Amino acid sequence: MPFMQFILGNFHFQIVYLTALFACTTIKSSFAQNDNLQGKEPCSLCHHGEMGYPDATIPYYSLTGSGSTTCSDLDFAASLVAGDSTLCEKYQANAGYCGCPEIEPLNQCSFCPKGEVPSRSTLVLPSGDTCEDLYTYVSFLDDDQCTSLQYRSIVNNAYDCGCEISMSEVLRAFSTRQNTNGCTFCQDGSSPPEDEKFLPLADMTCGDYDAFIKGLDPEQCEIQTSRGTFDLFAYQCNCPGAAPPVCPIQENPDLCTVSLLNSVDRNELCECYSFCDGDFLGCDSYPGGFLGDKCPQNGISGCNYASAIDDVDDDDSGGEPTGPCYCAPNAYEFTLDFSLTCPPVNITLGDAVAATSCMVSPFRNPEVTDLVPVSVSSIDVLELNQNLQVNFQENISPKEPYLDGDTFSYISYAAIPGETVKPEDVPRAIQLNILGVNAAGEEIINVYIITFTNSCGAYPVLYEGQFAGWTRFVSKQFAIFLASRIFKSTN
Repeated sequence: MPFMQFILGNFHFQIVYLTALFACTTIKSSFAQNDNLQGKEPCSLCHHGEMGYPDATIPYYSLTGSGSTTCSDLDFAASLVAGDSTLCEKYQANAGYCGCPEIEPLNQCSFCPKGEVPSRSTLVLPSGDTCEDLYTYVSFLDDDQCTSLQYRSIVNNAYDCGCEISMSEVLRAFSTRQNTNGCTFCQDGSSPPEDEKFLPLADMTCGDYDAFIKGLDPEQCEIQTSRGTFDLFAYQCNCPGAAPPVCPIQENPDLCTVSLLNSVDRNELCECYSFCDGDFLGCDSYPGGFLGDKCPQNGISGCNYASAIDDVDDDDSGGEPTGPCYCAPNAYEFTLDFSLTCPPVNITLGDAVAATSCMVSPFRNPEVTDLVPVSVSSIDVLELNQNLQVNFQENISPKEPYLDGDTFSYISYAAIPGETVKPEDVPRAIQLNILGVNAAGEEIINVYIITFTNSCGAYPVLYEGQFAGWTRFVSKQFAIFLASRIFKSTN
């Protein structure tokens, strides 16, 4: 199966970043080639014979980050990876549900906690699945899948499907599966004091989030607890010793110092502090915000002790970086401009940008010739670390398709505490996969990659008005600096 290969200098980028949740894109064009398998046998969803249910929709599973995925879609995605790969094993975990021969249910966990068939088995849920579909799918899950977010999403329908259990019991049943692994929400292992408080960003209460965290396996626990929102939720739920994490949206972060924060009344507790000309303006909720007209000059926003430069301790270096420094944007804002195509890309190569690559192509159907979009339904953003490995990927799927002139934004993983723990974690490149349709409703895709030099002496990295593919950059990107600074955390 064909895919798009980009070459930037001595590095080859293959646009087949497939994960257990979604595959960013599969590109097919006249100048594409497929060397992804590198001579290995391709993966097949069924080990033996033909699948019985190619049109079956896999519950709560999406290859593209939005929309449904059928068994035939998954079989196609599997054919793009090697048969001996870990990703192939993850795809094949769905083989039993798709009707592949000689695969029996594992029954490692159940849809209804007591194991019974749901009494409303023919009920069609908002997801489009029937209760019987979910019951059957769960019967094929292995131990790892039985503690996954996908499983949790599925069993959240147990009450509606007529299982003999309440929703709170479903959540407790899920959370006790992996409690022995020691994943805890509050650092001291206690339950959050405000367990009924609702967390808008998590869309659940503190108690439910605590139960969710306790249900994670060690690998999932490490991923979840390293995110800035984990520390934020611990602070919002009043866990002992919790403090707000770094605010991703910051204005003039190099002016945020411990002495400035110490000038604020200690009774004024903020997730993100804002200042103008050295005077405290007020509090912002995470992830922070820009001041705009509130402070045209010398404004500081998104400041807190998690990111403040320690200018109080006599042993520090005055807040100046003393070690290696890496620089890349940590916030982007884009406007869609459907009059654009690529090439060209008008981002200047030099001190800040090392390379760019961009293409527009048919998606799924190589016979499509009209490559001008009228709307965009999905945008995948990938960030690559210093080793040019995908470190983070996020899907942006609007409720209504984006139209020409619409704006969207993205915050880099570099702004999330715990993600950039080593210099090689700093983003070296950003890739956007933008899925749209033309006037005939045919799917087309724009993919582009921008590779940074990471030189702190070259800033700003991108300028307002520059464009790549179907997007224009419309706001300045505040930089994230990683250096051997001394940070002070306090309550």
